Amino acid sequence: MKRQFILQFLLDDGLTSISQIRTDEMDTLNIKFRYEFNNYEIEASESYARDMLGELKDIAKEDLKSQFLKEIAMDEVDQILDELKEEVDIKSLICKIEKECIMDKNYIEFIVEIKL
Repeated sequence: MKRQFILQFLLDDGLTSISQIRTDEMDTLNIKFRYEFNNYEIEASESYARDMLGELKDIAKEDLKSQFLKEIAMDEVDQILDELKEEVDIKSLICKIEKECIMDKNYIEFIVEIKL
């Protein structure tokens, strides 16, 4: 029951491509999902990169955009997971980035391990 609630919670909060990763541990739920960037976030990353290019000449514009978007995704996912912890009794939660920012696809993939 908790597992289904968690999956639906993540979906309701706008995360996409949510799937469970098989595990032998009965008290563990491993989930893979994507945080997809909206147009506002993409435009903001382009503006940030343009502004920073004058200050940071050694870094490519695409790297600046990726860094900005990665920080947005991490903040948003952290907030969603904090809200989840308030809703569900979770013993521990580990979140990591599975795939870095995919610029042409406009998303970042995460993997979360939840101990119930």
